[in-house]
Amino acid sequence: MSQSWEAYLAGEEAIHETPALIEVDLKWSLWSSDIGFWEERDPEAAKVLRAFPEKVEIHTAPRKEIRFGRVIMEFNGDQETATECRARGSFSECWDEPQDLADTLDLCEDGATRDEDDGRVEALTGFLVDLGFMGEGSPEVEVVFDLTVVREPGTDSEAFLGSVLAAVDAKEDELIKASNEGFRKVEEWAKARKVTAS
Repeated sequence: MSQSWEAYLAGEEAIHETPALIEVDLKWSLWSSDIGFWEERDPEAAKVLRAFPEKVEIHTAPRKEIRFGRVIMEFNGDQETATECRARGSFSECWDEPQDLADTLDLCEDGATRDEDDGRVEALTGFLVDLGFMGEGSPEVEVVFDLTVVREPGTDSEAFLGSVLAAVDAKEDELIKASNEGFRKVEEWAKARKVTAS
């Protein structure tokens, strides 16, 4: 599993000041590469992004998904002079608790004793730990990133901002892919357990 956001920040000596904080709800997604979408969902956040802030921290949690994100963006100049933007943070997707996940996967059978069900949930939890998806709370998949997007010569501010947003948006795609692949592995594991138990 990749390094957690908290562990990353704890080792990051370059952070000495608290950046401006924006909390956003983009409804279905953590991020968007389209500044127009930001303007529709959160005009104030779009305004801050268009200003090329020296440092801003964005917390994102779409109400229609169980995903969370924190991104710190740092532009090294204004709209005209910025030559790069550093974007670092993490995106995570939470899964159901192991007991609920065991029910979803039909691991807990009708007529099974409580000890049998507890044993199945414990085995599932162990598999989630092996995959690196279990921390101290619910299972989750996390992508930690540290990107530097360089502005190509002659690129206007709108296009440069778009390339920065797209680079971060690609990390949400990476998260979704990792979560889907992880869940596929869990389903295959559960299916094999059911066959073995038969």
